[in-house]
Amino acid sequence: MAFIRHIGLLAGLAALLAVPVSEAAQFRQARPIARPAPVPDGFQPAMQPIRIPQPMVERAVREVFANWNSPGFDRYLSPSLFDRDRLIDNIAEFAPPDAELRLLGLQSVRQLGQVEQRQPDGSRLIIAKISATALTAVEFEDSATGFQRLEGLQEYLFSMTVRAR
Repeated sequence: MAFIRHIGLLAGLAALLAVPVSEAAQFRQARPIARPAPVPDGFQPAMQPIRIPQPMVERAVREVFANWNSPGFDRYLSPSLFDRDRLIDNIAEFAPPDAELRLLGLQSVRQLGQVEQRQPDGSRLIIAKISATALTAVEFEDSATGFQRLEGLQEYLFSMTVRAR
């Protein structure tokens, strides 16, 4: 009986080894994750970085959130955002039409880097990369359960463009 079991195991192992390795390799393909260029064309790292005030960051976050569940939301998303179209489609498909994204508070704001471009008038066009950790809530009316408020803490990464003298 043990002999038959060993033959069965050997036959199974032989069948596994008979599968060409090339077929298994076709299941996965290495695709690099899309990412933006470190410095946009015509820009250079900022020699004199400026401080972006937190109220300005908060206004920008509120503007993006106000447009979150609307047809114009895609204009706030970078073309290089990974799975950008999937995000837009998922919001359109799964978010209730009356859902709103509210900013309850910013917990921290960090500047991750700045690049600049000199303008003909002598000013500098600065693109600042910002990380903002925010307490947010998605609010909507559910026909079965009534008013719903889903709170969460997320980190948002975005760029702000400002002009400096």
